[in-house]
Amino acid sequence: MSDIVVNRRRVQQQAIFLVQFQDLANVIQTFPWHERIGLAFDIARSSWLTAALMWSLRSELDPSQHVRKPRADNSIGL
Repeated sequence: MSDIVVNRRRVQQQAIFLVQFQDLANVIQTFPWHERIGLAFDIARSSWLTAALMWSLRSELDPSQHVRKPRADNSIGL
């Protein structure tokens, strides 16, 4: 039962995002072409900045870095 609720919420969130995305796309289409190009460059630049930030944090975000390695003496090591 809870899986159904979670899936329903996920579908609702995706539907809301899609409607918002379509609304935004419709608004952007009303911009003059040179403003749309500028907006595209702004989005690309922010995407590159986001990618650079994620790359710089990759070791913190990599779950394999947080797994404890077994100790050489096979003790628990708590």
